[in-house]
Amino acid sequence: MKLWLKRKILRVYRLLRHPRYRRRSRLHDWIARHVFDRDLWDNDEHRVAAGTACGLFVCMLPIPLQMFVAVTIACLRRWNIPTAALMCWVTSPPTFIITYVPAFLIGLKITGVDIGLEEDFTFRSEEFMAHFWENSAETIWALFVGCVVMGAALAALGYATVRIAYLFRKSPPRRRRRATAV
Repeated sequence: MKLWLKRKILRVYRLLRHPRYRRRSRLHDWIARHVFDRDLWDNDEHRVAAGTACGLFVCMLPIPLQMFVAVTIACLRRWNIPTAALMCWVTSPPTFIITYVPAFLIGLKITGVDIGLEEDFTFRSEEFMAHFWENSAETIWALFVGCVVMGAALAALGYATVRIAYLFRKSPPRRRRRATAV
């Protein structure tokens, strides 16, 4: 990264953390105390694993502003902020079908809502749309339940994966002491 860009970023960081600017509003003070806390940006094993789990759980919820929600939860729980924000991109727009259709099918199984699926999970479009408009609350509830179940499973898997990855991480080489002359 260019030196002048690093200086500009550091200057903005210092300005945002300065007590004179923090006293301007409660929101600014909260952001300065929580978001810019250096411990939340560090590479700590537990915080990274918990941030991964938080981001993966929130990314499966069918809500807008997922990254904002994940970062807020990570700030409140003191988990790793960049990891929580990065994990929200698992369900980017190109992957909506891959992530939400299985969640919807799991939600249908759990809630027992019948929407006219064939045995091979193909939709009969007329029957599905008619059922959706008649019982849209049940269908949305099935989607939400499936997303929560898949989000919890994905969060547990992500947490365990990060913890296992930290077990196999190479530790930094230790410095050898020089033999002193006697």
